[in-house]
Amino acid sequence: MRTKRITLAIVLIAILVAIDQITKYLVVQNMKPYKDEIKVLGDALVFYYIKNTGAAWGSFNKSTLLLAGISVFMIIALSIYYFKNIDKDNRKLVRICTIIIIAGAIGNLIDRLRLRYVVDFIYFKLINFPVFNVADIYVTVFAFVLVFLAIFIIKDDEEENNKTKKENSIKEKNETEKDVE
Repeated sequence: MRTKRITLAIVLIAILVAIDQITKYLVVQNMKPYKDEIKVLGDALVFYYIKNTGAAWGSFNKSTLLLAGISVFMIIALSIYYFKNIDKDNRKLVRICTIIIIAGAIGNLIDRLRLRYVVDFIYFKLINFPVFNVADIYVTVFAFVLVFLAIFIIKDDEEENNKTKKENSIKEKNETEKDVE
């Protein structure tokens, strides 16, 4: 079961990274940075190619190596977390979120190492939202889902496990006392 889950994780990460990289490749091949604009949903959603040398919302501008280092750290930390929870059946959603976040981090890391910037192109022009890419969607959306799971689901699971352990401990104690009598 463990080998199957690892294989599935690697395949899913590869597919997600490929989707991210293919979309970025198509943008780079077909658009001029900071010039071309392709309307997807009128003026609400457009493709607008920028070379992002920082992180979200222009933070850490021109910090490619720092951001690459943070990405590597996050990929390693999330991979360790994934392997620690791989055999826990009640953590399936957590494992899926972790895999998708890892794929997003790898997608942007590839850009940073290969190009020294990240290709961003999805722009909600109507609300002037910062330009982003597919890998950013993976990281942002599934990080929020992971936080939600951690707060509401995992906490409840752990409380239920603690309750069950306590009940079992009391039961064992009572059985031991009966054996002594």
